[in-house]
Amino acid sequence: MGVLQSVSLKKQYGYLVILAAASIVSCQKTPGAAQGSSTSATETQAAERSEAEVTPDTELWVQLQKDLDSSKLKTGDQFSGQIAEDVFVGGKPVIPKGSHVQGRVTNAAIAQSPGSAGLLSVVLDSVDVHGRNYDISTKPVTLQGVPLQQGRASTPVDSAYAPKNGILQFF
Repeated sequence: MGVLQSVSLKKQYGYLVILAAASIVSCQKTPGAAQGSSTSATETQAAERSEAEVTPDTELWVQLQKDLDSSKLKTGDQFSGQIAEDVFVGGKPVIPKGSHVQGRVTNAAIAQSPGSAGLLSVVLDSVDVHGRNYDISTKPVTLQGVPLQQGRASTPVDSAYAPKNGILQFF
């Protein structure tokens, strides 16, 4: 009877361990569950990967939402756009196509004299991934207009220009 009783106690102890483990797992909260968030686990993981994995050599192709013209903009002016292609890091998507970006003008000038050209330099400051805003810092993209020629009056080509829906590459 001592052997039979020992097996029965081991079986009961095993059930208690399984029950305790199930209770602990069921009490744990999933990310966003407490706030009633509709963010999926995939979106949360993508946002976490975006913050952790985007490196300085990552290419960001941005489609502009309005014209950029050095004759109309000044240093500090802001512009916006959308990511034109999914951004992958290590073979994983981290910033989806269509994500909203904000940028600013760091330099704007029109051609002043023969041989000079209009210049426009812009950088990106932030990207919105699934409703979460991330500060970013990119290398400036500099656009250059056509150099003025001797004896030619100033025309709209004395500025640097990128059209609405044009696509710029940032790093």
